[in-house]
Amino acid sequence: MTPVFIATVWLLSSVDIIDVLLFILSFRLLYYCFEVIDIYFRARLDVKPMTVIRCANTVIFIVAKLIWWSQSGGLLSIAVIAVLEQCFLAVLLFGLLVKRGDVPTTADPSRHVVSHFLKQSWPIILSDLLVILFFKLGQVMVMHLLDAQALGFYSAALKIVEVLIFVPQVIMFATYPRLAQLSPSSLAFQTLLTHIIRLVLILSVGMYLLLMFFGESVILVLFGEGYTQSAQLLPYLAVGIFFTHIGTVRGYWVVSLGLQKYHLHSAIQGLIVLVTFNLILIPLYGLTGAAIAACIAYFVNSIASIWILKPLRPFGSVLGGVQ
Repeated sequence: MTPVFIATVWLLSSVDIIDVLLFILSFRLLYYCFEVIDIYFRARLDVKPMTVIRCANTVIFIVAKLIWWSQSGGLLSIAVIAVLEQCFLAVLLFGLLVKRGDVPTTADPSRHVVSHFLKQSWPIILSDLLVILFFKLGQVMVMHLLDAQALGFYSAALKIVEVLIFVPQVIMFATYPRLAQLSPSSLAFQTLLTHIIRLVLILSVGMYLLLMFFGESVILVLFGEGYTQSAQLLPYLAVGIFFTHIGTVRGYWVVSLGLQKYHLHSAIQGLIVLVTFNLILIPLYGLTGAAIAACIAYFVNSIASIWILKPLRPFGSVLGGVQ
């Protein structure tokens, strides 16, 4: 083992620190196969143990990171802790599965079943990749059309908004298993969907007001006085919260009706609009133009596409009936 250890230390010391960090953090990808356990329990409407496990694991490792950071721990150590966090969570998830006696005794997936799942999921996979590109492409264009300093201001404001976008995901994680058990044509399905949309809209209004009144203070606390220009972008980006939240709910509705490919189509439309309006507005209005372009793209991706794409119009009817 000693030669292996020496060779590993020599290899890590002879490459760039970024490459080492990427190598270490890539092990986190192994965890995602255990997400199936989470999906399994959510499908059974048994989310309480999963919530307790995730919260406890998060708190434990936040404390671990803070302690290590206070002891002047390096980036490599923090990356290792991040990997251990995912590994520990995977162990806890599998332990819960074993405790409940739900461990499968056979693992012989049918080729036809796997093929069917891939056929059904590829539009969602591509649309999610486009959404990631959607958020990052705006920053790349700000960098190339303006400068690195402008990118810093824009990224800081965008980070605040991105943190709030996860809220409807949490709501849908908790409610979608129940929604999936209902027939999309049933009154119970429509009623539950209406309640979800109403809740999401109420939360969106609260988050918008929060950013409007306290956004500048949050920017100053997190990033310092040098980022006051970022606060000026929040009113524009915050409007996008309404659109992205509705888009999240619509994404689950699309899956319920088997219309995944139209989710991909709407993502493509939003991406085209983002690029087009960035090229027009950034040279004219700078960072404000970039924020406005992002807001318009959010609207097209999540709202306008409901009426542009005919199969998505029934969701527009549900949305229009929310009071």
